[in-house]
Amino acid sequence: MKNKTVMPYVLLKHKYSLKNMSNLTNIHWHDYYQMVCVASGKGMLHTPDNVFSLSQGNIVLIPPSVKHVFIADNTSMFTYELKFDIFDENLTNLFLKENIFFCESHNEIFSLFQKIVREAQQNDFLAEDYVTYLFSQILVLFARFLYSDKQNITPKQTAPFFQSTDDRLAKSIKMYIEENSERNLSTEDIATHFFLSTSSVYRKFTKAYNISPMHYLNHVRIQKAKQLLENSDYSITEISNMVGFSSIHYFSKCFSATEKTSPVAYRSKHNSSYSLTYNEPKDDTTKCLI
Repeated sequence: MKNKTVMPYVLLKHKYSLKNMSNLTNIHWHDYYQMVCVASGKGMLHTPDNVFSLSQGNIVLIPPSVKHVFIADNTSMFTYELKFDIFDENLTNLFLKENIFFCESHNEIFSLFQKIVREAQQNDFLAEDYVTYLFSQILVLFARFLYSDKQNITPKQTAPFFQSTDDRLAKSIKMYIEENSERNLSTEDIATHFFLSTSSVYRKFTKAYNISPMHYLNHVRIQKAKQLLENSDYSITEISNMVGFSSIHYFSKCFSATEKTSPVAYRSKHNSSYSLTYNEPKDDTTKCLI
């Protein structure tokens, strides 16, 4: 059997807040690698040489023996954190070159983290092997990101060489909805933005995605609401307003129709801290400076 490239030890869903936040006297280091993905909120990562501002989607890799401390902002910061060891020489040589590796945003890596989190919650048969497989993908993507960044490589275009005018327009409408979903957006607003009639917007978008623009808008809002329900302390009413719903009642109705459960029940099931341990190190691997 081929030796493992990476071995995850512990997956944590961690909450940093004003009540339990660290301070600079708690600076510490580990004997293992630590990768942190910010699920929601804002905070800071302090090292002796630098300070990183953190927000949703940021990904940080901290190699062994690097002194650091996380500090919450005025709001809570939720993170997914993985402790692991690397047994691949190429990856080790890459990840030990600097103190902290910071990635502002990477949709594929964020999506893989979410898959690992779901696996941690379900803990099904062969969960350890599947988590290792998923995390190996994260490391490869992260390594490619670092390499392309250092080599100033422009990512390859993956879109087809040609698209019909209607397809390009539908894609632009889709992006516009996603970027403006928090607004009080209507089909008329979209039509005005693209100098189209409302019927043209509806017809072109529905043909391309098999869903109406307004139904897609609600879908985007529900997905954002799920993230906030899982990874924040905002009230249901606040979340409803933040994602763009006009009333808490309409939000609850749309959420329940889509997710087959209420926002309150969804939060109760998903918004909790957990720890999934696979191969816990035998010694005490966290080193504090005080």
